[in-house]
Amino acid sequence: VAPRLGAALWRSRGAEGDLRLLNPRLDGLPGPRTGWPAAVVRARAPLPWLLVAVLAVYLPTLHASFQFDDHRVVTGDPRVMSWAAWWDSMPAIRPLLRASYAPGHVLGGTPADFRAFNIGVHALNVALALWLLRALGTRCGLAAPLAARAAGLGAALFALHPIATEAVTY
Repeated sequence: VAPRLGAALWRSRGAEGDLRLLNPRLDGLPGPRTGWPAAVVRARAPLPWLLVAVLAVYLPTLHASFQFDDHRVVTGDPRVMSWAAWWDSMPAIRPLLRASYAPGHVLGGTPADFRAFNIGVHALNVALALWLLRALGTRCGLAAPLAARAAGLGAALFALHPIATEAVTY
């Protein structure tokens, strides 16, 4: 069944990649021939808004202090105080976690330095999630504007979901 369905999908897409022939529920959506309103096309650039949202949510945490075992694990462990010390301690348990501590020490070693680095990494991951989701949407046959809007929603969920709080601000 799957190979026949894939062949039918390939034949029905046509030159523009229109999936409405296979799925009648897509008939109400503008296709590649009808175009999109200019306001919808301009809304395809959610990355600046996502980055502003990430900064608005996480910048207030910059001035929080270290918590619980941070003094022993982050500031007191000589194996994470520089890239060279981290490399010399390999192989180790959770090497990427330990590697993420070295830039905080390089930046100055204060709690704000560690959190600023984590916020920057999270912002880069949000941009990567947006790009991947947009590529996945277009590869699955969504029109580019619809794929961009869906990717923006998915990236916003990734950027602002409470489960990321510990990874970004701890």
